[in-house]
Formats: sequence, structure tokens, C-alpha cells
Amino acid sequence: MLKKLSGGVGSKFYLLASEADRQALEAGPLGHLVHYQAPQGAPILNNVFPLAAVAASDSGAEDLEEVCNRLATLRSLPPLPMLRLPDVMGPGAVAVAELVTGPLARIARYASNLNSQLLDIKRERDQLLENYRALEDTFNAQAMRSVSCVFEHQPYSDPADEGIEDLLVDGGITQLLPVASTGISGFALHIRATGTGHSGLRLRLECVEDEAIVGEWIVASAQVGEGWNYFVLPRALPNAARSLRLHLDADGEGAPEPSVGQFLAQEVFAAKAQRPHPDIECRPLAFRLYAGIPGVRPDGVLNMLATVAASGAPSLAVFRLPEQVLETVELCTEIGPGIDYPLVQYLPHEASVVCHPQLHGPTCAVMRGAVPVGTQWVQSKVWIAHPNGMPAYAAMLVLDPEQPIRDQVTALPPVTAEAAFGGFSGWRQVTGGDGGTTVHLSVTDGAHGPRDLLLVSMPAASQVDFSWLHFTEVRMARQFTPRG
Repeated sequence: MLKKLSGGVGSKFYLLASEADRQALEAGPLGHLVHYQAPQGAPILNNVFPLAAVAASDSGAEDLEEVCNRLATLRSLPPLPMLRLPDVMGPGAVAVAELVTGPLARIARYASNLNSQLLDIKRERDQLLENYRALEDTFNAQAMRSVSCVFEHQPYSDPADEGIEDLLVDGGITQLLPVASTGISGFALHIRATGTGHSGLRLRLECVEDEAIVGEWIVASAQVGEGWNYFVLPRALPNAARSLRLHLDADGEGAPEPSVGQFLAQEVFAAKAQRPHPDIECRPLAFRLYAGIPGVRPDGVLNMLATVAASGAPSLAVFRLPEQVLETVELCTEIGPGIDYPLVQYLPHEASVVCHPQLHGPTCAVMRGAVPVGTQWVQSKVWIAHPNGMPAYAAMLVLDPEQPIRDQVTALPPVTAEAAFGGFSGWRQVTGGDGGTTVHLSVTDGAHGPRDLLLVSMPAASQVDFSWLHFTEVRMARQFTPRG
């Protein structure tokens, strides 16, 4: 007689029988291979991979038919063949035991593993479908909202932060937005400190491609709070996808100060200023971008601020200095000894003014009446033509026509000081091959007529060469009140 294996082959049962035949089958060679199932009980197949159904009596065969019909509803088992064994101790039972414990057992184990993997895959598929339904519900909920956040930089406070209030006064901060303009209806800016003075924070949202101003805001300390403040556009931006750029500056000390976000891997999306500052080194401003219906206040913001055009407040028009003004540039300082070449020229093919620093003193180029009434700021890009050119200092100054130029230039602070004040940009060092720098000055109010724009250059070394210092892309921002 075949020796019984304890616990079944691999602790699995490969035959199915009825509880009515338990006593008869347990005494034979198939006892350790059979799993007994009652017709009324739930079909629980723990460590069971049935290859066939075994019946030792008519009642057991009837019960097995009912059990097999119930197992067929699981759709995970093939139909089981029915084996009638009148003699559970005979050679037929021994042959079945040898067949099951041999090659069929190996095939059954392989099929059992496949079945387990299929069940795991089915569970993973069900989980994926559940996750997909959750994402679909979330997407539909977002799509049905009037306005939703499409991008966010959370504020991050570093113990070593010094604050960026001085950058707002000294030329401002520029932030490139990493989302296309399509559908944008506003943005939220996180304010770190509301400020203590009467100075205002000016915000300008413009397109990078054509520098067209999308919206402009002028806010005071009393209008904002510490946290998220929402700046809404009068209408959502059209489908023409453009790159957006946000510029912030202040007209004096004590203006609201925005927060800075976490460090970035890509420096292109970090905030930029006129001079380096550790707080914005590879860090963006903390902001959110919203898309949806304009005029709807998003959740989680303190207030909603309209553009100056929508509120009727004075707005700013940014424009380039026309060529008719640039070509009127003239030298207004003394020429040092031994200089037989022009120190100031206008290059029409570049639409730029070029100056040549001299060791004798500052080189000043003046454009008479170039700054009209209502001008808020003047900005220019300054660069050296030759990559190995000698470094120089550049500055801009706004003067009334009746003011003597020589006295005003003599009274300027030394080049070692970075101080800027109303009407003077402060000194900026320019080095050949570094791509240039931007010189920015804020214009004080109170003028009764056009004023003169002065471009000043000084050598930054003990010698000079023949490299020109270029003033290009001279832009101004003029205040006006939109008509209703």
C-alpha cells in the first residue's frame, strides 16, 4: 500500500470530497490529499487547488455536484472531473494517489502559483480602478469649482533670512512664472510683513514675449495682511499661451514685504533682483496661480485686490525711449587730455547710447527733456562691448533743466557706495563678458515740466581701453489715470 505523506504534498490538498465520504476516504491512501467540503457550507479553499472531485458513495456524489456548482460561480477554477471510487482501498485509489503526488502535483503547484499571481494582479487592478475613480472625482470637483489653484510655491522661512525689503526699493524683484498664461485669472502673493510706512507696493504682471502689461496693482500696508493676498485680473487670459513675469517694487521704505519660497533646482525660476542677495539665491517668491472665473475669491486667501485699471486709480504705462530722443544725446562733461575720439555716441542700428569712460573724470551723456512729467522710474540695460573690456561703473541721474550738471555730478556719492535715492540709480559695476547689468532709478514727484536724463560712466580700474559702455533698452514707466 502507498505510504501516506503527512500534511499533504506541499501542505496543499488536490482532491475535493464531500463530508459524507470523510470516514471512508481518511482510511485509504487518499486521506491526506482530500479537502472535505459540506454542501451547505461556504466554499472556503484554504491551501486547496482541486484537480478532481472524489466520491465514494452516491450521497457523496450528489453533494459534490452541488459543491462544484457553487464553486463554478467563483470563475477562478476550471470544471472538476468526478471520480467514483467504489473501493477506496483498491488499486484505483492507489493509482490516483500516485498520479496526484507525482507530475500532477508539480503542475498543480505551478498552476497554483499562477493563480495566486493572477489574484494579486486582480487585486492591484481593483486598487488602480479605485484610485482612478478617486482621481476622476477630484478632477471633476476641481473642474466644477469657479476658481482653482494651478500652481503654488509655499513660503519657507530660513533662520538666516535677512529680508528683501531693500531689494524692492532698489530696482525691484522679478519672478518668472512657470505656468503658461492660458486661463489665468489671478495670483496670490504671500506677504511676510505688512510694513509700517506709507510706501506702496507696486506689482506688474506682464508677458515675456512682447512685454505687454497684463495687470498692475498698487497696494499700501493697510490693504494687505500677513498671509495670502489675492490679486485678481479683470478677465481671464486668452488661449494664446504666453510666458508671464511678475515684477514687484516699492516707492520707499516701509512697504509690504513678500515671502520667499523653498530652494529650487532650476535657477531660471528663481526670483531676480538688480543685485545679488542671499535670500533669493535659487529661491522663488511664495505665490499661487489661479485659473477660472475672474472676480471669484479663492479659498484660503485674506482679501482680493483689483487692478488699478479696474479700480480707477492711476496706472503705469511702460514704454521704450523713442529713437528721436536717443539721437539727441550729447556730451556734457570735460574731455580729458590726450583724448581725440568721441566719448559719447548714438548707435541707430542698436538703438543704444555708448559712452567711453575716461580717467580724467566721469563721462556724462545728457538727453534734454527726455523724462516727462509723471514718470515713475527709468531703467536701462548696461553692458560692455568687448568680452575682455575693462570694467566700469554706470549710473543714471534725473535733473531739472535749470540745475547745473557739473555741480550735481560732483555731489554724487562715491562709486564704492551702493546707495540710491530719488533721481539717482546708484552705481552699478559692469564687467565685460558677464551679460551686463540693469540700472534702475526711481523718479521723485513734484516736477512741473520735462527733466533731463543723465547717463554717467566711471572707470573701475586704474586704466581704460577702447571698449564702449552700452546703454540699451532704455525704458520708462509713466503714470496716467485711465478713463472710464
